[in-house]
Amino acid sequence: MAEEKEYRDPNRRAVVNRLARASGHLEMVRRMVEEGRSYNDVLIQLAAVKAAINNTGKVILKDYIKQCLEELAEGGDKEALDELNRAVDQFIK
Repeated sequence: MAEEKEYRDPNRRAVVNRLARASGHLEMVRRMVEEGRSYNDVLIQLAAVKAAINNTGKVILKDYIKQCLEELAEGGDKEALDELNRAVDQFIK
């Protein structure tokens, strides 16, 4: 099995910021549950958490696709394509 690629997105700071916002939304959900807020309010906030996480995953996956395709174009490294397929499978689970 090949060594896994290092996460090297040039927009790493933007991804970290997205994750911080998602974490803030999740913390808000916890507080809402503790405070006994309405189901509707909690579910709306949970939907925001899910959307934030999924969108962040898409940003990361797009960068990974770009990286693997560049490696494939440069050297014909089929292993890069296999690695990409494994990553997609993990993300879609």
